[in-house]
This record gives sequence, C-alpha cells and structure tokens, in this order.
Amino acid sequence: GGITADNVGQLRLINSTCFPITYADGFYNEIVKSNEYLSKFAYHNGFVIGSICCRIQPLDETITDKDYKDKCVYIMTLG
Repeated sequence: GGITADNVGQLRLINSTCFPITYADGFYNEIVKSNEYLSKFAYHNGFVIGSICCRIQPLDETITDKDYKDKCVYIMTLG
C-alpha cells in the first residue's frame, strides 16, 4: 500500500530498524506530499514487513527542464 501522512510512522519504524542512519523529517515529508515519489509498503498476512521509497529523476542530473524525456527511478530506501 501507499505511504500517507496517516501511516508514515510505520515507515520511520522500518527505516530506523533496517538502516544505521536517521532520516530527517524532510525526507518523510517529501514522501508523503510529493507525487514524484513512488513509495509503498510490503505486507505479509496483513502486517507491514518492509518498504520501498523511490523517486523519478532525470537520467542526466544536469537537465533542469521538467519536460525531459529520459528519466530513471532512483531507489532511496529498500528495507
């Protein structure tokens, strides 16, 4: 399922359990509000067991035009 303001706490818990770093509040705020992020939970028997947080970005990061053609998916976290 998708990550929303109502369940972003579960993402914080997964990330703090899986990764040796702490992500800033801005990371979570952007995931919740931005439509460019592709972020989902993984479930097993109705329980959240993991997550993936991605974003779409230009293939060439020097391109600043939003109408770029070449895009890639950047996996920010997978836990």
